Amino acid sequence: MSSASTLYLGYNAGSTGSFSLIGGAAGSGNLYLGYNAGSAGNYLLSGTASLTTENSEFIGYSGLANFNQTGGTNNSFGDSGNLFYLAYGTSSTATYSLSGGGALIADGGEFIGWAGTALFNQSGGTNTIGAGDSLTVSYVGATALTAMRGHAMGPPFFTQSRAG
Repeated sequence: MSSASTLYLGYNAGSTGSFSLIGGAAGSGNLYLGYNAGSAGNYLLSGTASLTTENSEFIGYSGLANFNQTGGTNNSFGDSGNLFYLAYGTSSTATYSLSGGGALIADGGEFIGWAGTALFNQSGGTNTIGAGDSLTVSYVGATALTAMRGHAMGPPFFTQSRAG
């Protein structure tokens, strides 16, 4: 897959897309799970696999999304508005589960619940935010829950909750 491409998992209403990366590497310009309302996208990242997204990751753009990371590395290299979003649209419901030896690296910052309903569940692994970037929980009227236990959070760490 070309790193300049866009990967959609679950594009139209009624569609479901799934992708499992157990080893090796995959790259994308943008990643969308659950693009339109009524669609669903699922991603499994495990083992020694490496996913690199050069722009933005939308885990739940307007639909339903589940990203399960039990190992490997998820590199989200965003800048100038290219970020990691969990539950982006108001109709989105998204879950990100990070466990085992998995590493999530959000170089442009993270939004857990941009406008939808988000759950970030971390029971292991590391979640690292880029220098000068932030972790924002529940941005524009979103419902967001973070459950972090037995985890490591890379600096800097900033949590913001804002309505409206």
